[in-house]
Amino acid sequence: MIGLLRKREEGVALILTLLITAILVTLIVEVNYSTQVDLRIAGNFRNDLQAGYLAKSGVNIAISYLKYDVENTDTDNLDEDWAKPYPPIPVGDGFVQVLTEDENAKINLNEVVKEDGKVDEKIRDILTRMFEAADVDVEIISAIIDWIDPDEDPLPEGAEDSYYGSLDPPYGCKNAPLDTLSELLMIKGVTDEVYWKIFKYLTIYSKDGIININTARKEVLMFLHERIDEPMAEGIIAYRGETPFGGANWQEALRDVINNDDVYNGISSIIGVTSNAFTVTSRGRVERVEKAIRAVIDREGKQISCRYWRTE
Repeated sequence: MIGLLRKREEGVALILTLLITAILVTLIVEVNYSTQVDLRIAGNFRNDLQAGYLAKSGVNIAISYLKYDVENTDTDNLDEDWAKPYPPIPVGDGFVQVLTEDENAKINLNEVVKEDGKVDEKIRDILTRMFEAADVDVEIISAIIDWIDPDEDPLPEGAEDSYYGSLDPPYGCKNAPLDTLSELLMIKGVTDEVYWKIFKYLTIYSKDGIININTARKEVLMFLHERIDEPMAEGIIAYRGETPFGGANWQEALRDVINNDDVYNGISSIIGVTSNAFTVTSRGRVERVEKAIRAVIDREGKQISCRYWRTE
């Protein structure tokens, strides 16, 4: 009997020992897992912080290039340092990549309505050619004009408060210039598909609406006048690739390249060779963590300021 009790006690002790061991192992595994998670969180936070600083440094690099450019040149073109697409630059434990885009290479959508509230027919014609080329309904232009102009009188196929107030949820017509291009998606007829077809040709940031003939892409050049066809646009691009337009006689040089007085006279009031607004996209990356900053930089004379800043 005594031996049986002793064996039972030994069995209970063994079970208790195994139970305590299992609990200790579980605690060790849990502590180790929690420690690993904490270390990973701390590492991600560190990488996120470093990536953010790298992205900020990229914006500062772009601003330095733009400042150097305006202090040393009188024109803006795609051969200058600010415009070059640089590969990722290794910095410390990560990389930074910067892209600067000229907003004066695009069509300023807000310019379709003049300061007096009247429609600028030249800009409307440009938008019409752009919409037709992108296979987008040109009637949307009337809705865009109604969104920007200060009155409450809708154009044919346009829209004012009466239309937007009937939507679910309802909202008012802005009757003022766009603050961002994505605001287009609030306008009658502008779907996601329409937006992605046209946004790359448009801006709302260039101050005077002047299009830089040195940086505009081929499609934008062709939108400027009904008689600018693909060979003429490619001729302009080929010439500026060798000798960017600039100096006291750049207008005459452009006139010679175009070789058509009607075309030159039709676009002369809306083109230039300098730019005053740039979009900088800077991406900082550390291991698997990436931070991106999109900034719009204004340049007036030699003064540089940031109009828009967004971190992603």
